[in-house]
Amino acid sequence: TINKQHGKFNSRVQLIKKSSSIDGGNKLGGYTLLNLATNYGINDNAKVSLNIKNVADKDYTIVNGYNQLGRTVSLGITYKF
Repeated sequence: TINKQHGKFNSRVQLIKKSSSIDGGNKLGGYTLLNLATNYGINDNAKVSLNIKNVADKDYTIVNGYNQLGRTVSLGITYKF
């Protein structure tokens, strides 16, 4: 994970690498995921954030028989009272 602060922006790049594994006697393939995130501080109380997980929309399995999410994008606003 790499974080970079630039002015009011705070950005993060995360690379996750997993080798193959065994689940219940079944071999699961390895995978590599790229996640990106950034937020912008509007003021001391508010920020806007954008997160993109699984940027490459990689198909992968953590537990045999259960699909994982593809690319997900979320946009949010945080405000402290």
